[in-house]
Amino acid sequence: MTYSEIEAFFEIIKHGSISAAADSLFVTQPALTRRIQALETELGYSLFQRKKGQKRIELTERGTAFISVAHRLEDLWQEAKDIKEMDSSDLLKISAINSVSSYILPEVFRSLSNEPENIRICFRHCHSFEAYDYVANGMVDLALISDDRYYPNLETIPLFQEPMILLVNSSCSYPDVVSTKSLDPRKEIFLPWNPEFQTWHDYWFGSTVQYHAFMDQMSLLEYFLSWKDTWAIAPFSVADTVSRLPYVSTRKLDVPPSDRIIYYVKKVNREIRFERTFLRILRHELSKSPEFTILSDSGFYD
Repeated sequence: MTYSEIEAFFEIIKHGSISAAADSLFVTQPALTRRIQALETELGYSLFQRKKGQKRIELTERGTAFISVAHRLEDLWQEAKDIKEMDSSDLLKISAINSVSSYILPEVFRSLSNEPENIRICFRHCHSFEAYDYVANGMVDLALISDDRYYPNLETIPLFQEPMILLVNSSCSYPDVVSTKSLDPRKEIFLPWNPEFQTWHDYWFGSTVQYHAFMDQMSLLEYFLSWKDTWAIAPFSVADTVSRLPYVSTRKLDVPPSDRIIYYVKKVNREIRFERTFLRILRHELSKSPEFTILSDSGFYD
């Protein structure tokens, strides 16, 4: 399906005949007919009724229904052509896993918006496994993830780590330090933070445990923890915010999961404009709490 085929479709509707449409587009009638035939072949249905002796060509029922679709395709082609006119010199393209984007990046973005460089932000949510493709194909400049792996021509830099915290509904009567083996998994709101957490979880609760609820969206965690007797384990950045709700409290575990590590993914040896600014602001936000441990200065700049 090409732009010239969609263009031919609209010209025929506008002029009511193939000959007039061909003249308008400065092409021959056979050439214009081939465009429409190619379009109909790809769609799998006829767009126009072809009746002998009838000068004005008419749309079929499916052809009429295709008009709105064709308009959207025409708009998309125009947007695609407009891309070459875009000035991306002031654009920073970032991707991050949901928990980081929801609980850490908002303040970072706020500070970025106040920088004198007038930085524009393009943000995409991603899962860790998607982030590598996003960076490799240039969809984003950098990505923040929790599950690292090898990917050719990309580097994965450990940025910071944070402890995992037990969140409990206030109806639960737990001591300040909770025995891990005393937790009832049937009351758990489970989120798959990273492979290390999954290994820890399988060891204590088994790989076939029946959770109370499973999710991968942060927005639902706060709601599910309003249910009586529920509990969840979350990284400090998440737990610090969620525990401010009147019905949620935090506890420590006697044998907690290992700290969650957040990594920074970028192309090897690629200079990214505003990278230093972004990482400087991120480090400043993390430094506000001693619970965050910066692992390496290689990803941060003064």
